[in-house]
Amino acid sequence: MIAFLWQLCYNCVMDIHELGRLGEKEAVRYLKKNKYKILERDLRIHSGEVDIVALWQSYIVFIEVKTRSHFHPDYIPRAAVDVERQRRYRAIAHEYCKSHRITDLGIRFDIIEVIYFDKKTPTVNHLIAAF
Repeated sequence: MIAFLWQLCYNCVMDIHELGRLGEKEAVRYLKKNKYKILERDLRIHSGEVDIVALWQSYIVFIEVKTRSHFHPDYIPRAAVDVERQRRYRAIAHEYCKSHRITDLGIRFDIIEVIYFDKKTPTVNHLIAAF
C-alpha cells in the first residue's frame, strides 16, 4: 500500500514538473515574440535559480514563470512569489551581474503566469516590474 501511494505521489510530481517545463517553453515563445533576447534558461548559481534571464531594451530581466493547469480566483500564480523568493531573486541578480560585469543595464524582475485552461491554448499574463 505504501509503495502504491508513493508511486501515485511520484507520478503527480512528474506531472507538475512537466507542466512547469511546458509553461517555461510557452513563456520563452511569448518573450521572443515580444522582442526579448533570451540569455539564460534554468540558471542555477550559488544564490539560487532563475527560470529565465532576458535582455529587453536597456534592461536585464530576471523572470519567474508560474504555470498552473487551471485558474482559481482565490489563488493566483503570482502569489507564490513571496518575499523570500523576491529576496533570492535580488541576490541572484546581484551575483549574475557581478560575474558577467554588467554595469550599464537596469535590472528588472518580472513574473509570467501561464495558465492552461485547456491543454492546447495557454493564457500568458506578463507582470512587468512585478517586484
